[in-house]
Amino acid sequence: MLKLLRNPEIKKSLIVSLLLSVALTIIALFILDLQAAILIALISLFWQGYYLIDKYHYYQKLARLGEDLDQILYHNLNLKLDDYTEGELSILASNIEKILTRMREQQALLVKDKHFLADSLADVSHQLRTPLASLNLLFNRLKQKELSQQDYQLIMQDIYRLLNQIERLLDNLLIIAKLDAGAIVFRHDTVKAADLITKAIKPLEIKLELKDIDLQIEVQGDLQCDFFWTAEALTNVIKNCLEHCSAAGVIKLKSLKNPLYFEITVEDNGTGFDPQDLPHIFERFYRGKNAAPDSIGIGLALARQIVHEQGGTLKAANKANGGALFTFRFYK
Repeated sequence: MLKLLRNPEIKKSLIVSLLLSVALTIIALFILDLQAAILIALISLFWQGYYLIDKYHYYQKLARLGEDLDQILYHNLNLKLDDYTEGELSILASNIEKILTRMREQQALLVKDKHFLADSLADVSHQLRTPLASLNLLFNRLKQKELSQQDYQLIMQDIYRLLNQIERLLDNLLIIAKLDAGAIVFRHDTVKAADLITKAIKPLEIKLELKDIDLQIEVQGDLQCDFFWTAEALTNVIKNCLEHCSAAGVIKLKSLKNPLYFEITVEDNGTGFDPQDLPHIFERFYRGKNAAPDSIGIGLALARQIVHEQGGTLKAANKANGGALFTFRFYK
């Protein structure tokens, strides 16, 4: 209570109240009588006592709220402020609870991001460790003195393939990092679907020819998208189909336009997806049961992220008669 009396706000209120009480008592003494003056003095004293007790309980609750906030900040972020349901403190506690809820959500996101970063670093480390270990073995073989010209050429081909794999991994990781950071600004241009497909298959022409793939294109019309990045996404999907097609396989690209969206489908007659893999094929570094030996497990994840950043969707499914089916949709 003595601590309360040292509060400047309380002290000022008591002094003003006391002066008013004295003034009213003196006025009552002169205008009315002694009994009226005593009654006014007693009422004033009672009011001041009630005021002090009320303020004392108020500041006790305020101090307890401060202690609870200390507990929340330094010990237990999940502590609830359920005891403050009446008066002005209930408004303050309600607003603090909203801030705490936001803090809890942010903490959960930070923990999730921390685990995701740890998992991603572990995946990147694994993806780099395998080709680097292979390169180390190949370079050791190059040191052998009795190495034929044919073996030398085969080793150099393997080295070139592994270096390309590492370069592709690093390039994709850089693109994903830029997408996550929002550093890539997507254009919203009117693009001819045929030109988009031509751009997408350009890096794969040699592989398509070597594998004797029958590429059937039935695409027409215009859509709204970023030409360069959408072609990148399509390349990754077509590459996935190419890897899962047997020699002389078939890859079909079709388009559909309606008032709601522009759709591009990419399908093949390959092995399709294992049912257990379907929910995970767009996850970063996920390699399904039918994945190619040199697959990084990042191309489909990158393709979907590029499409999603433009407000579109990319889905995968198995065809009823076998093979994979990818569906791009760009909404108007």
